Amino acid sequence: KPASEVPDLNQLGRRLFDHFRKAIPMIAIAWLTLGSVSHADDWSEADGLFKQALAATPGEPPTESLFTQSALKFEAAANDRKRPGAAWFNAGNAWFNAGEIGRSIACYRQARIYRPFDETISNSLNAARALSVDVVEDKRGLQLDVIPVRWLRSALVVGVWALVVFLLIHRRFKTNGTLTGVIAMLMLLILVGSLTAFASNHSGSEGVVVAGSLYARKGPAYSYQQAFNEPVHDGLEVRILEEREGWLLVQLADGRQCWVPADQVRRVSNRKG
Repeated sequence: KPASEVPDLNQLGRRLFDHFRKAIPMIAIAWLTLGSVSHADDWSEADGLFKQALAATPGEPPTESLFTQSALKFEAAANDRKRPGAAWFNAGNAWFNAGEIGRSIACYRQARIYRPFDETISNSLNAARALSVDVVEDKRGLQLDVIPVRWLRSALVVGVWALVVFLLIHRRFKTNGTLTGVIAMLMLLILVGSLTAFASNHSGSEGVVVAGSLYARKGPAYSYQQAFNEPVHDGLEVRILEEREGWLLVQLADGRQCWVPADQVRRVSNRKG
């Protein structure tokens, strides 16, 4: 039995649908154009500031200010996810030239997530680390939570498709070998899924001290005693364990723990951005 129609509404609906269909390409083009122009402006401005700083007198406050402005512009481009690997690397270079070792280390580490096999980034990171005052022996073992989440998610997608293929093969042949393959892929998928959840939950647990120097405390306030006899300095890399009222409980690479102000630590995330 044919469905009843309301001619006026049907005609109006077709007209609206036609207008909407014609408008979609224009909206998409406008959005892409505005986004690319905005990014191009930010990128060119950051690059221009960086070149001005290189041409200025080294070590002068105006020069450091230019490097700082350039770093902030590059970070904005990275947060907009426009060429994030290059943006984070350029931000690290700008911070490095501005004398901000901790911030440069954080940016280099972010850049390495997107370009893990880039020797230039690795060499720049090592150079920045070499200028850090604090030398702490790393006694930590295997750190699974620092694996980039996007790598694990990609592996998870590949694993799902591989499991589907094995299931189809097993349904066709139904042998012990195909059944073993299905079970193995299922176990591997569960493992990758667990690692993905673990890394996602611990994303942002790494950080870098960005203060020139500060005395760590035994508790989350300045009224607590100093945790160490000597202050910690710019560029010290830590693991964040807890946050409480503007303070962070952090763990050093050698296992020691202390509290530091949250605004003196730059977080490093293993997610995108």
